Amino acid sequence: MTHSYVLVEALALLQHRLGLATATRFERESRELDIEWIAPATHAEAARRWSLGTRNVSFVERKRGPHAAQLHDEEDFEDAGFDLY
Repeated sequence: MTHSYVLVEALALLQHRLGLATATRFERESRELDIEWIAPATHAEAARRWSLGTRNVSFVERKRGPHAAQLHDEEDFEDAGFDLY
């Protein structure tokens, strides 16, 4: 599971570093992922709750149910009440 902001950032990075063909292939193959599309209301709610780096992923995880995550920004997620691996 991921959200649309992660997908957009990954596409931009891939296109910049590896070219349009690689980014296009990733976009096509990522259609099989479980993607939560961030709507304006989700963005606004997340912006009220957490820091920029964790806003949408935290909110999406809470909205969809899992309370455990594999993360690199552990402190913010622990503060938000997630169990970390």
